[in-house]
Amino acid sequence: METIEVVELRFAGDKNYAPVLPALSMYRMDGHHVVTYAERFAKQYAEFQQGAAQHASGTPLEKLAQYGISGARGRCCVG
Repeated sequence: METIEVVELRFAGDKNYAPVLPALSMYRMDGHHVVTYAERFAKQYAEFQQGAAQHASGTPLEKLAQYGISGARGRCCVG
């Protein structure tokens, strides 16, 4: 059985929506180059590959208050 590395995405305001996608799948196209999720989140992917602790990052919830999203509604990070 083959092991596939994956990324779990998290979005502010919806703690129940956290898609899990293959790390080497396409995030977007840049001309003729396919940008993978591993490339999009290169720092976190490198930490994972080195076995280092991974730290959540993203937009602080305080900055989303103007859009009606508070700390009580969910988390904002890339995990």
